[in-house]
Amino acid sequence: MTEHRSEFRLPVERRAFLKRDGKTILCDVLDLTEHGLRLRTEFPIAVGDTLHLECQLEAHTIIHCALVVTHVKAPYVGGRITDISTEHHRQLMRHIQQLIAQNLGGV
Repeated sequence: MTEHRSEFRLPVERRAFLKRDGKTILCDVLDLTEHGLRLRTEFPIAVGDTLHLECQLEAHTIIHCALVVTHVKAPYVGGRITDISTEHHRQLMRHIQQLIAQNLGGV
């Protein structure tokens, strides 16, 4: 059975670092939700892999989290956030609210 997303994905353009097994590679975060994200990477990744992500949301806001890979269609990867500190989750939610406000500002 396929797991479906319950939230609208917000498009973003953020650089991030993926870490796994002592290796680090640069990637691009393409969209995000409160519970997951989609990224582009050349890192060889499979569904079920656990990755660690460091992403700069804003000039002074960097979050760290763990992701479980739920979808791969190289070079695109979808993942569910499985481990994030309370403070980093709060920063992520604040960033999402700002994106929503910016996108709906003209409505």
